[in-house]
Amino acid sequence: MEQQYRSRLNSLPVELKEEIASYVLQWGMTATNRRLGILDAFKRHNVQVDELGTGTNRLIVKYQGYALKIALDDEGIDDNRQEWVMSERLYPYVARAYEISGDIIKKDDGTCEIIGGHLLVADYAPAFSSWGEMIIYQPKIRKILEMWSHSYLLGDVGITKKNFANWGLLHGKPVCIDYAYIFPGEMKLFQCICGNDNLDINRSDFSSYTCTNPDCRKKFSDSELRARIPNSKRHALFSAVEGISMKEEFEIHDVDPKYIKQSNVRIKAPIDVDPMEIAKIVCHAVGYYDNGTLGI
Repeated sequence: MEQQYRSRLNSLPVELKEEIASYVLQWGMTATNRRLGILDAFKRHNVQVDELGTGTNRLIVKYQGYALKIALDDEGIDDNRQEWVMSERLYPYVARAYEISGDIIKKDDGTCEIIGGHLLVADYAPAFSSWGEMIIYQPKIRKILEMWSHSYLLGDVGITKKNFANWGLLHGKPVCIDYAYIFPGEMKLFQCICGNDNLDINRSDFSSYTCTNPDCRKKFSDSELRARIPNSKRHALFSAVEGISMKEEFEIHDVDPKYIKQSNVRIKAPIDVDPMEIAKIVCHAVGYYDNGTLGI
C-alpha cells in the first residue's frame, strides 16, 4: 500500500536550512544570540513563523500549523532526537513527532559528524498558560503519568508549577509537549547509592523517586536522577531509528510507521573551518536536511 507523504522540512529553502545549521557550530555564542540569529534568518528568507517559546536548549516556532523545534546546542539536538525516538512509544499522550533532520555535531577531537536532530517537526499543541490551567486537567494528566510510571523514568513532566508549560491541549485533550527527559525503564539507567535498582515514584506529583530498600529510603528528584544518566546511555536510545528518507516536499512511499532512516555518512573537518561552508557541503553532498521525513 502506497500513499503520498509531505515533508515540512523540505518545504523550507535550502539556504535557510544551511544558515540555521551553521549556528550549532558557532563556538562561544550564547543561546540568546543563536535564537535572535535564527529568527532573523526566517525573516530574511520570507518564511513566516510564530515564536512559541525558547527553553535552555531549543527554540520552538509554529510553521505551517506544526511545532518546529530548533536545537540551539548539542543538548538541544539530543532533546530532539530523544523526542523522535520516544514519540511512537508515548503516543497518543504526547504531541507526536513527524520529522527529524540530519545534523552536524562537533566532537571533542575537533571533527564533525552527521547524525539526526537539529530540526524536529511535531504536532502543535498550545502549551498551558498557567499552573491553574494545568490543575484543571490534573485528573487526566495524573492517569497518563500513572500509566507511564510503570515503564519509564519521568523527567520534567510531573504535576508541578515548573512543569505546567511542558503540557498543552491537542483536540481538547491534555498531551505532553516536551518529553525529552522521559527514559525507558528497561534501560536500568539508575541505581541507588545503596545498590538497589528499584525506585518508586512519588505519586503525589510524579516528580521525585524513593529507594524501595527499607534500610535506605533515600529520595531523589527527577532532575537528580537525570543528571546521573551517562550520555552513552542516552545516546543508546538513538541507535536504531528507521523509516522513510525523503528528499522532496511531496513523495510517494509504502506506508511505514517510522519516518526517517538516519544516515551513516560521516564528514570530518577541523572546527576552525567556516561553519557555513561545512553546512553547505553537507546539505548538497549528502542531502543534509533534505533527508527530512513526513508530515501528513
